[in-house]
Amino acid sequence: MKTTRPPKFEKYTRKPKTDRKPESSRRTDAPGKPALVEKPVASTLDECRAVIAAETKAGRRLIQVGFMRRFDPGYLAMKDILTHDRLGPPLFLHCVHRNAVGPDYLTSELVMTNSAVHEIDIARFLFGVEFAAVTVASPRASSRAPGRQPQFIVLETRNGIVVDIEAFVDSTYGYEVKGELVCETGTVMLAPNPAIVTREQGHEIYAVEPDWRDRFKTAYREQIMSWVNAIKTGKPSGSSAWDGYAAAATACACIEAWRSRTRVEFTIEDAPSFYR
Repeated sequence: MKTTRPPKFEKYTRKPKTDRKPESSRRTDAPGKPALVEKPVASTLDECRAVIAAETKAGRRLIQVGFMRRFDPGYLAMKDILTHDRLGPPLFLHCVHRNAVGPDYLTSELVMTNSAVHEIDIARFLFGVEFAAVTVASPRASSRAPGRQPQFIVLETRNGIVVDIEAFVDSTYGYEVKGELVCETGTVMLAPNPAIVTREQGHEIYAVEPDWRDRFKTAYREQIMSWVNAIKTGKPSGSSAWDGYAAAATACACIEAWRSRTRVEFTIEDAPSFYR
């Protein structure tokens, strides 16, 4: 990032294969071009910090990280309820993240760093606060995927909100994301996303999406539009390189808790003023 010239429409997206993590997002922004990149921002936390340092030195945000849930109508409605304090202070966020069949390369660790990291980011977006502690419990591996375990993650924010995440990538029946926000005077849940619901012979029936593309198609479109508008206006939107770093650091703490089978306390420094 050696140039700080006004942004032009010389841009591209980058989506690395999940089993081959990018060495660093610095490659994408070395020419000074805005980039919409898939998570993770980089292969290691040190590389993430280097990206942040380079972007800060350049004087403008060039990277938007592809945490598309920030553009999902359901999560945006949750955020609006919190912003306007309709239900009082938040206490819990219950999350479920299920895939039909995970790819062969997906390990127990990647269930956290590749799947549950979306819940980590959206919780940070909703609450505007970093996590400070985590505990992870794992059931036995599914007979359909004996090489990895589902994960149950319990995260605690600095200000006492508890976020639990069930991440199960081999549920067989489809792709499903659930979320329930529990506040002091009420709750709000994500609604199922079907186009239609049928009722027949004593049953209410709706289809479950086969994968994330159908479930979050609106969020993906809004994310791209927001990124393009940010390039036009020079006003960044979406997840920043700092958000990518904070989510990755939290996922690393999850892995430490899973391996040690203990509650792990950790500290993520406050975001630099450049990213606020």
